[in-house]
Amino acid sequence: MTTQREIRNVADNSSRVITVAAAITLDMQTHSGRIVYVTGADRTITLPPAIGSGAHFTIVGGSADQGLTIDADGTDVFKGTCFAVDTDSADNSEGFYAAAQTQISTNGTTSGGEYVGDVWEMVDVAAGIWWVKGRTTCTGTLVTPFAA
Repeated sequence: MTTQREIRNVADNSSRVITVAAAITLDMQTHSGRIVYVTGADRTITLPPAIGSGAHFTIVGGSADQGLTIDADGTDVFKGTCFAVDTDSADNSEGFYAAAQTQISTNGTTSGGEYVGDVWEMVDVAAGIWWVKGRTTCTGTLVTPFAA
């Protein structure tokens, strides 16, 4: 049986991108399968509890020099990778690995968020575990965006 959410996802293009201009706690029903476009600096996004639902969140940075924090719920952890491109004169790139971190934090410079278009994807793969893949732009000496 088709659910209302499935019908809305197919039929209503206007709800596929949700613009966020303040701190928010994402909700499986409202935000899963959509693009969360974050504007402004120093925003905090909190994920719902990971239960193995397969929910998929895509978060796109909509501001340059953007500080962004993505928090896993409670004791949930991130497992996955981030590819960071250094945009200053060094022009190098690095990869970072999250083994069991609870937070993603960019500062607009060394840990990411320098330019519009940074992307973070999270999938609820198991109870307590968010799989993560990130692509971000940095400047200066690159540091991991994954934090305890």
